[in-house]
Amino acid sequence: MKEKISVISPCYNGENYLKPYIEGLLSQTYTNVEYIFVNDASDDKTEEVILSYKQKFLDKGWKFIYLVQQTRQGQAAAINRGLEIFTGEYLCCPDSDDVLLPEYLELMSAFLNEHKECKICYPWTEVVEENSGKHLKYFKRHIPPHTVDLLFDEIITGQKKGENAIFFPTYMLRSKEFLKVYKNRRIFPGLSGQNDQMTLPFIYNSKVGYVEKILYKCIARTNSDSRLVSYEDRINKSYSWEQNACEALKCVVDMPDYEKAYYFNLIKQRYAKCRKRWTKGPIKKFLNNLKSNKFKL
Repeated sequence: MKEKISVISPCYNGENYLKPYIEGLLSQTYTNVEYIFVNDASDDKTEEVILSYKQKFLDKGWKFIYLVQQTRQGQAAAINRGLEIFTGEYLCCPDSDDVLLPEYLELMSAFLNEHKECKICYPWTEVVEENSGKHLKYFKRHIPPHTVDLLFDEIITGQKKGENAIFFPTYMLRSKEFLKVYKNRRIFPGLSGQNDQMTLPFIYNSKVGYVEKILYKCIARTNSDSRLVSYEDRINKSYSWEQNACEALKCVVDMPDYEKAYYFNLIKQRYAKCRKRWTKGPIKKFLNNLKSNKFKL
């Protein structure tokens, strides 16, 4: 029998976007799957929607586990509920507002089976607009043979842009490698930025695999939790992203202390620069309003 894959889906208020994600799961060609859905205290019809598909998952031969958080704690905490109990040889935690194309589980697990040197792999990804389905961009990372892959540094610094970047939630991990790092089966329960913790420790000093086929569709939603709607949101979440990146770095095994100090400094510099850049807009707007006498001191 093929190896078991554990799919953990954290979700908050997914009533309006869960259906395409679930149908993407049900279209998978792979059958030995443990599906763990964690409802992060949704106050809409998320529970009704996911449970309406329970029998279809069972008919497909998948193990279906439904968990509920009593209070909203964020995606990392919801993922932790699944990490406590997952049993698969491979592990992935796709975003529940995206879509997995039918061969995602099949080809990702086959890649890890064939490439034992890789702890983690990513597929190519397409980003589409939510309502129109219009293509926006691709993430098609390709590292030519005999070329150094700088993915770890790119994630730390946030410097890599464009098509040769990767889309974070698309990864698949070897569970045994995950459990070597997170022996207590928990990542730091920050409010956002959980993908750093789920990936960075397995990218450092290790070959990363890339399945060069579009297997994941990211849905660009205007009201997505990852789309920040205000200056205050941006600033507040940047501190959470910074903390989660630092927590992920602490979990990297076999990195010398001097090198960790270097990367900690890079993380702090990155988010300090972001906050400085984001602050310029509101300050400039405020000064322009003063000049136009819209505000009185």
